[in-house]
Amino acid sequence: MTKVAIVPVFTIKDGHVDAFRTRIMQQRDDARSKEPGCLYFDVLTNAEKPNEFVLYELYADDEALATHRTYPHYHAFKADIEAMVESLTITRCLLED
Repeated sequence: MTKVAIVPVFTIKDGHVDAFRTRIMQQRDDARSKEPGCLYFDVLTNAEKPNEFVLYELYADDEALATHRTYPHYHAFKADIEAMVESLTITRCLLED
């Protein structure tokens, strides 16, 4: 099985950075503890753009990634951040072993 990574890049609206940071850290903790197919979930901030967050998420395979999007904590996260996000891009990658 090929491991699958996604790299979401969130640009957060002014005035929402602290709230987003708190919420994304909770999402990270939920993914790590509640999703057996989630191998890594790292949160990075852009040192030059304080309103930009880059995630590195690694999943066991495509099925684990698809399952990630079905969990209640994922849906709650999406709803909670909707008004905070200015833009989002997601790159899907395959891990070269």
